Amino acid sequence: MTTLHTALVAASALGVTVAAMLGLRPIAYIVDLLDRPGGHKNHHGEVPIVGGIAMLLGLVVGIASTPEAMSGLSSFLVSATLLVIVGMLDDRFGLPATTRLVAQCAVVLPMFFGAGVRLENLGDLLGFGDLHTGMASLFVTALVTVAAINSFNMLDGLDGLAGGVALVAVVSVLSLTTPVAGVATPTMAAALAGCITGFLVFNLPLRANRRMRCFMGDSGSTLLGFSLAWLCISVSQDRGAHAAPIMMVWLVAVPATDVVWTTIRRLARGRSPLKPDNEHLHHLLRRAGLGVRATFATLVMVAALFGLVGRLLNSYDVPDHWSFACLAVAGMLLVLGCRYAHLFIRLVPSALRRAPSA
Repeated sequence: MTTLHTALVAASALGVTVAAMLGLRPIAYIVDLLDRPGGHKNHHGEVPIVGGIAMLLGLVVGIASTPEAMSGLSSFLVSATLLVIVGMLDDRFGLPATTRLVAQCAVVLPMFFGAGVRLENLGDLLGFGDLHTGMASLFVTALVTVAAINSFNMLDGLDGLAGGVALVAVVSVLSLTTPVAGVATPTMAAALAGCITGFLVFNLPLRANRRMRCFMGDSGSTLLGFSLAWLCISVSQDRGAHAAPIMMVWLVAVPATDVVWTTIRRLARGRSPLKPDNEHLHHLLRRAGLGVRATFATLVMVAALFGLVGRLLNSYDVPDHWSFACLAVAGMLLVLGCRYAHLFIRLVPSALRRAPSA
């Protein structure tokens, strides 16, 4: 897949996503697909929740622009469509957590059986040789995929954050794809990069887009999490792949850290891991005094830094178990840094510290 072809796929996905965002905004007001402030939501006014639908349309067109990729990604599009529909219903009516969880598990079946995207080798995480999932490969694939879906759902609590972190990861995955991976994976990564960029035009925390602000909702955040799980598993499990499975976790280390920390925290308090709260990483930074734009910039830069570290460790053939240990330490430092951000928040310029939502 040439650079020009990659750019064309991304551009087509971007253009369709932007057009869909503009076209779906008025429809969202008619069907009441809106996010209203209240509870743990403190944005201003009613905001259309059309990002997930628009990004799906961008993905479909971007992937369809490369016919030879369609056969390998038909199962992905089936699963992605199901997730977006369920997410849209949840955004509009509010679905029980169990219903969402069943749908998230269901989308793994086309992924596993239809496309053969399976997590069969976890790498040498413990220093005793590669860990093969064997008969448990379906369970492990489902566990990792559902965790990825929910990690981006949890991250989607601040303008631009889920999209920005996802875009950093997708660009890294795109740069890793080689001819060994065939045409399907780079086509999907290019289309995903394009549609995320198109969505961010309407979601970055900027004053310039205030009147056109849109959210991705559960339909969009689950789509991003699922897409990245598919990409990361594909790249790390392909024959001849140059990316260790642990390196792929580095690319999504911020949402991965958030979901692990959130699960541990809620279970320790005797609460369901699926019950929402206001103690995610971005919430901690906001309470410490950072503005929306500063929090967005901080976590996106941390995501980019983690991705860079992971790639360096992989390129220098650092053993998987050492990379895993470094990732665990980095994750703990990230949580501690956010929890105690108020102790060093004065080092941040006051203009950024008090920057309001756009």
